[in-house]
Amino acid sequence: MPLPTPTILHHCTPMSLRMPLTLVMIWGLGSWQGAAHAADPVMRIKSLTQGDTACYITLENARGKRSEEMASFELCEKTKLIGQQVRLKRERSAVMAASCQGDPECKKTQTVNLIVKAEKVR
Repeated sequence: MPLPTPTILHHCTPMSLRMPLTLVMIWGLGSWQGAAHAADPVMRIKSLTQGDTACYITLENARGKRSEEMASFELCEKTKLIGQQVRLKRERSAVMAASCQGDPECKKTQTVNLIVKAEKVR
């Protein structure tokens, strides 16, 4: 099924766009994560930093572009992964909301794509 032309898209309702956008996602032309490196299957871990909300992981893709993402606290303990190329697994997870400003008594949460696993690439 060919994708609609811009002229057709201009006149489409959101419901009629559902199928073409689904195909775009399946074909890999879009990314729900929005990260700069979403298309890169292998990343290098540059640093791991323990934070109030999560472990903060600095990643570098094959082109040298860096990004910082949230990871599970357990990942910060795996310091041997620093400098290694890894494949990442993410899960939608609830973490302390930024508005809590690190207050352990705060019960507010936000949902993020949390890195829960990093496997070293051999």
